[in-house]
Amino acid sequence: MIGFIGCGKMARAIIGAMTEGQGVSPKEIIVFDVKERALDATSKDFKVGSVKSNKQLVEDCDIIFLAVKPQNLVEVFKEVRDFVSNEKLFVSIAAGISTEELQRGLPKARIVRVMPNLACSVKESMACYTLAETATPMDRQFVEAVFSRAGKILEVEEQKMDAVTVLSGSGPGFIALFLDALSSASIAQGLSEEEANVLAKQTLLGTARLLNEKEISPSELVSMVASKGGVTQAGLGLFSQRKFKELVSDAVKAAVKRSMELGK
Repeated sequence: MIGFIGCGKMARAIIGAMTEGQGVSPKEIIVFDVKERALDATSKDFKVGSVKSNKQLVEDCDIIFLAVKPQNLVEVFKEVRDFVSNEKLFVSIAAGISTEELQRGLPKARIVRVMPNLACSVKESMACYTLAETATPMDRQFVEAVFSRAGKILEVEEQKMDAVTVLSGSGPGFIALFLDALSSASIAQGLSEEEANVLAKQTLLGTARLLNEKEISPSELVSMVASKGGVTQAGLGLFSQRKFKELVSDAVKAAVKRSMELGK
């Protein structure tokens, strides 16, 4: 059995990806959340089983996803530690919590740390993972099989996971903020809200596919679009004057710092 401790947006996205098509049967998944509404909704929406405690879930499952907020993990560890053995694999998606911290909380368990993003709900996730020393080659295969169904997955070293958390985990929020600003500015220039939103979203999709399928770097695409003295260059010039790259760098540093703080 596969269990999910926590029924938030990310857990629901992963369950959706796992159970779609010829994936894992909903009958092989059980969930628990301290919030009854979230628990009932997840059980009903995905037709998966539910239990009444973290303890029961860990007892019943061989693979357990830790899908709670980082600050709630210590309490989860206290509840389930006595029911953990090296027969059980724990897959943590909690931001900022290292494999070392996870192993300290669950000393007998096999551990894999994964940082996915919300795009797994539409099979376009970028997930990165790192294995604790206790994890096995079979654990690697399981994690890659699950998350490759929801997009792309990449193994990275533990010390890179805070940067991964910000780039691919927080990245959708940063990009959506920029799109929102772009849409709002376009509305101020005469577009309707509907027109601006359609244009912004499709431009993002097209840009992502262009970068990916043509295998070009973002900086190369900037050069391709921005002809000297042209429309694009006029906007890019102002971004440069206002130190846009420095602002993004500072935002990433702040987010990485917060990710590191969560692990302490």
